[in-house]
Amino acid sequence: MLARSLINANNQQPVHLFENSLNQHLSITGQTGSGKTTSTVALLSDLQRANQAAFILDPTGEYQHLPNASVYRLGDNCYLSAGRLTVDQLLFALGLPATSEWQMTLADAIAGLRVAHNLLGLTSTLKKVGRERRQWQDEVRSLGNWGRDYDVDLLPEQLIEEMIMPDPDLPQHHLLGQVYDTDRIHDHWAIINHLRTQLATSRFQKLFGNGSTSPAYELTYVLKLFLNQSMQHQSLVLDLSLLQGQGRLQQLLVSLICQTILRLRLSAQTSFPVTVVIDEAHRYLPNDDAKLTDNGIFRILREGRKVNLSMLLTTQSPLDLVPRLRSQFANVLLHRLAEPVESRLWPGLDWSTIANQAIGQATYFSAGRSIPVKVTEPQWWQKEHSV
Repeated sequence: MLARSLINANNQQPVHLFENSLNQHLSITGQTGSGKTTSTVALLSDLQRANQAAFILDPTGEYQHLPNASVYRLGDNCYLSAGRLTVDQLLFALGLPATSEWQMTLADAIAGLRVAHNLLGLTSTLKKVGRERRQWQDEVRSLGNWGRDYDVDLLPEQLIEEMIMPDPDLPQHHLLGQVYDTDRIHDHWAIINHLRTQLATSRFQKLFGNGSTSPAYELTYVLKLFLNQSMQHQSLVLDLSLLQGQGRLQQLLVSLICQTILRLRLSAQTSFPVTVVIDEAHRYLPNDDAKLTDNGIFRILREGRKVNLSMLLTTQSPLDLVPRLRSQFANVLLHRLAEPVESRLWPGLDWSTIANQAIGQATYFSAGRSIPVKVTEPQWWQKEHSV
């Protein structure tokens, strides 16, 4: 890719990114205020000039005025359906105990609500008392993988429907249960009420349901349209500013969004290039190699190339990336760094040069070669930030 916004300081010519590398992922790293965001918007302008699509995960809303872009704000005009969450993810999002008992009970409750909504057309819970065991098994088999939607607000009541048992006097084991297990319901009543509280919070309603005051779209639908329709200069911005300060929840959701992008791309008929841009990625990354395997960001880095997905990721320090994640980036744009140990990750780099780079200056490192570059700001960005 010809990056017209990155000028080789040695010959005053635009830099060819990825020229000597099959790996199309790029990491932009540097201290706060060193020019990472300027480089990112400059490269986004280059992508638009090359008619390449970009999906930007924006942690602060800074990219909402990007030209030729559709902008969605998670928790405002778009949301993630709770049906997209696994049982473990939902337990975490709702603050419920991650015990084997709750994993099993919640999984059964979700299955019950999916059967009720998708197969039976009910707007209420699914009564399990007196239900034939074989009938239930047939319903679950019929559900398959397509019926994921359900009314998450009914979960507390459906959990009660799961707490059933045979009649102690006249047990009929061909039924799922005959009477409510009142002792078990009593023991879990505080958690069930906590669940009711969590589901009613503004944060949960906005992020996982249409709890906004304006019309909102389910995010998977938005991503599917974006990934299936190649349009010139196409960019999609997802504003994640409502997740600021949410810690592990924002890690969970960004990982889920990246997994969704990869899943949709693997099943899509189209294969036009798409660059996934994650600004301030250290907010969303695990700090342990062992937690990487199922992380959506890592999966795109590992598997994205075969479906024409590349990644541009910015961090304040290269040490924000655990070694296994850092190894996925053969191409790095280095702005001013804070510590000498950071530059030692790339053999041959002169620390004093990296440490003294002014705003608008950077070093492009790829295939063992380093190039000093000057970053040209897009005109729209200059106007946006002019005093």
